[in-house]
Amino acid sequence: MSNFHYTPGLQHAGSYISSGYPYLKTYTLGNTASGVSEQSLEFLHVTKQIVIINSETSTSRDLRVHLVSTGSTANVVANKHYYDVPNNTSLTLDLKCKEIYFSNASGGSITFSVFASQTQIPTGRMYELTGSGINV
Repeated sequence: MSNFHYTPGLQHAGSYISSGYPYLKTYTLGNTASGVSEQSLEFLHVTKQIVIINSETSTSRDLRVHLVSTGSTANVVANKHYYDVPNNTSLTLDLKCKEIYFSNASGGSITFSVFASQTQIPTGRMYELTGSGINV
């Protein structure tokens, strides 16, 4: 009998090939009187794909998607380390992460949906996303 206990990890290809554990939720993100509002989303497991749908149809409001909080560093906005999802469009990210952030710099409110396909990898095994294009 072996003492080896095999568990899913970041380098385990099977964790990304198999069907993902689903996450689906719709949010409404407003704009505060003091400026941009932000919504963080922490997943239960490391993701393999995230689909974000900006479902605003009557207004031209962009949903800003980024990988670190705008409050954690001024570089996110200053260096444009975000992607704006225009109204009535979607963004698909093949991405392993444990959290993602959304902000509204357009004014008013934005309704959007998030679908994530999660692996069985615990978020404790995921490293912090940092570096060029993320927060530097």
